[in-house]
Amino acid sequence: MKNLREKLRRIRIQNNYTQQQVATAAKISRPFYTKIELGINNPSLKVAIDIKKVFNYKDDDIFLNCTCQKGTQLSKIV
Repeated sequence: MKNLREKLRRIRIQNNYTQQQVATAAKISRPFYTKIELGINNPSLKVAIDIKKVFNYKDDDIFLNCTCQKGTQLSKIV
């Protein structure tokens, strides 16, 4: 099981995006995206789908089997 914050950060950096670029493309604020990436906040289903679209994830799932805020595990495909 991977940590969501590490996975999002790694994918963002691999795609050469800043937090601001991801947040803008996902139509959320940069502070909110930062809190998701830091593991402080969990994304809603809509936000999770929007973040997946930013990174062009279609079949693979960014959020599957990741731990989020306070150890919550996302085990369903978004």
